[in-house]
Amino acid sequence: MSSITIHHLDNLGDQRGVMHRVDQSSLDFLDPCREMHSGTIEPGAIRGNHYHTDRKELLIIIHSDEFQFAWQEKGQADIQIETFTGSGAVTIEISPGAIHAIKNTGQKSMTLIACSDGEFDPEYKDTIRRTILS
Repeated sequence: MSSITIHHLDNLGDQRGVMHRVDQSSLDFLDPCREMHSGTIEPGAIRGNHYHTDRKELLIIIHSDEFQFAWQEKGQADIQIETFTGSGAVTIEISPGAIHAIKNTGQKSMTLIACSDGEFDPEYKDTIRRTILS
């Protein structure tokens, strides 16, 4: 069974702008969400290159250009890379132990919202750095 699940979100927007709804299965994946943060990924920048020992993570990525998502399954040697182009939004469900990274390969800033089923604790070292995308 894969430790990564990607869902492409439909644009439910109208003349006011785009609107994306996160699938119920992605919300159920965390059950419950205990921590959330958001930010941007500027052109050429990379976020991630780590894995979590215990926490599940749900990424919501809103893009209007191109980016790459790379991951490596726990215990596997192969690194998988998926490229996304154009405008859209995706959710990515990440199980503990899966190394993951996002690189903005486009020319426009993109938005990242990250949710986790565990609270961030700077004293507990749940995040382990591993470079799989540069």
